[in-house]
Amino acid sequence: MLEFSQPALDIGCGPGHLLSVLKKAGFSAEGQDISPNLIKLISKKFKVYCANLQSLIKKNKKYNLITLNQVLEHIENPNKTLREI
Repeated sequence: MLEFSQPALDIGCGPGHLLSVLKKAGFSAEGQDISPNLIKLISKKFKVYCANLQSLIKKNKKYNLITLNQVLEHIENPNKTLREI
């Protein structure tokens, strides 16, 4: 069963729209994006990482929910990436 107080990660979080929804639902929402400008814009509201996906995977942090909204089509090997996440 999904516990809403547990951490959630939005990969490719962009301007943070889904992070806002997750936070309102009670998740401890974190985000990742490769755009320094977007990260700077939302870093006052959310815990966010400006990093590529591979370096984030290497941190080996655990999340109860991970979202990749409109991200997989930009990944060279999506099957491998999903297994690593």
